[in-house]
Amino acid sequence: GPRLGNSMITNRLLRPTAAGEVDNVNLPWSCAIYSVVNWMVAFQDVEGIQIMCLKTLPYLLEDEQQRTTAQRAGLTDNVLRAMVLFPDSIELHTVAFHTLVLLAR
Repeated sequence: GPRLGNSMITNRLLRPTAAGEVDNVNLPWSCAIYSVVNWMVAFQDVEGIQIMCLKTLPYLLEDEQQRTTAQRAGLTDNVLRAMVLFPDSIELHTVAFHTLVLLAR
């Protein structure tokens, strides 16, 4: 795979948690945003699942409450991580940018 340089951004996006896990996959499943974040974290190395999750997000993020929940759940970091891990995926980057625009509202 691609070799990533050490930086504050890559450390933040790719760091393990204190327990050595990649990220928190124990978010409640009661909210659609949490479900998408869980899938993105659990299958962060599967490009197709990342794209599928990113394609669902614009519909959810049109709602202000869902957007706020996504921001608090760390969705932006997950989107950026997917972009770093799949640098050659035009489809992933296209839907990721759409998601980031909505998250920035």
